[in-house]
Amino acid sequence: MLNNFFINHSARTVHAKEIYNLIRKCNKIAKTDLQDAARLPRTTLDRTIGDLLSMGLIEETGMGESCGGRPPVLYRIKSDAYYLVGIELSRTVIKVALTDLSLKIINQSCLEITGDTNPSDLLDEVADYIKNIISFKRIGEDRILGIGVGAVGPLDKMNGVIKDSKGFINDQWNDFPIKQFLQKKLRLPVVVNNGVNAAVLAEYWHNAGKSFKSILYVLLGVGLRYGMIADGELISDKANNEDAYGHIIVEPSGRKCYCGNQGCIESYASIPGMIESYKNLISGKTSSQKKRKSKEIYWENVCEAVNSREENGMKVVSDTAYYLGIGLANIINILNPELVIIGGNAIHACEPLYAATVLAAKEKISKFHPNIVFSRGVFNEDAVVVGSAALIMDYHLGKETV
Repeated sequence: MLNNFFINHSARTVHAKEIYNLIRKCNKIAKTDLQDAARLPRTTLDRTIGDLLSMGLIEETGMGESCGGRPPVLYRIKSDAYYLVGIELSRTVIKVALTDLSLKIINQSCLEITGDTNPSDLLDEVADYIKNIISFKRIGEDRILGIGVGAVGPLDKMNGVIKDSKGFINDQWNDFPIKQFLQKKLRLPVVVNNGVNAAVLAEYWHNAGKSFKSILYVLLGVGLRYGMIADGELISDKANNEDAYGHIIVEPSGRKCYCGNQGCIESYASIPGMIESYKNLISGKTSSQKKRKSKEIYWENVCEAVNSREENGMKVVSDTAYYLGIGLANIINILNPELVIIGGNAIHACEPLYAATVLAAKEKISKFHPNIVFSRGVFNEDAVVVGSAALIMDYHLGKETV
């Protein structure tokens, strides 16, 4: 019965979804504030609130502040009415999470992508995990709204396939039918979107009550990706290339980029770019550097150098922040976000990098953006998997992000 709310598209249900989404956005809200926001007649609003209460989708949560009369009743969504599944598909791991409707993680797991495993086997494991955790938590299958997948791109989001698996350990992910496979295995709706779009969606719903209408999320990892929400809507280019930002040219005669150009941001501000910078900086002045120079340099070596404040490590940070700051300033000046979140594996692994990047960006931002807010976000490494769960929620509420 409750499922009809999410799959029904009648005019009455559409109004109910709008009210439900407003309550979801505000966390808790009084009926008078809902009426102002929704601009519905009071009788219509009363009926809609009654419908949502009777279906168990919202609940009363105490009283608000009085404005002279009786304190108003506050409403919020009932977070355990249904559950969502989020999947993060990166080049190295698959992360799976079960969340409630408030995007709180109930349980999660992580599977490594190796060279000798194929997509079918890994997604079989994912499907088994989802079935097992639903059974363990004693959640009826009819209370799972669906599965959201946040994957590295470029993607064919409609069909749910990765179009270019560059950087994966093997190329079997190219054109693999992720959406079709999961739908067949689990008989649930599946929505696929770019991972960084999922990340910005997670942060948007967390920050929705703080009135940020436009959020830019920059994800610094193996590549450089960005996602943007403006007026509550995800912005995507037609080609679904989340890494397009990484190919803004910041050094015209700079490093050769895999895209064929020279001096792209990603050539400097990414995990491979930082490794290359560190290799170039090692001069062999000390015995330890000579020893390291003769061996292969790994990401762990760069992180160790950075977090121990080694001279060459800090030079990698300043150079990376310089180029990333240029790119951030350019996109901020064009898109004018209110909140900029900088996350990703490189930011989490190299502690000084975030502050250096913010400083570099602020030095180059136009004077027309004095109130812009920078943040590392609240979900950290879980941003993509939590936002993936949010994808399926938005899909059911008529905000499909394909």
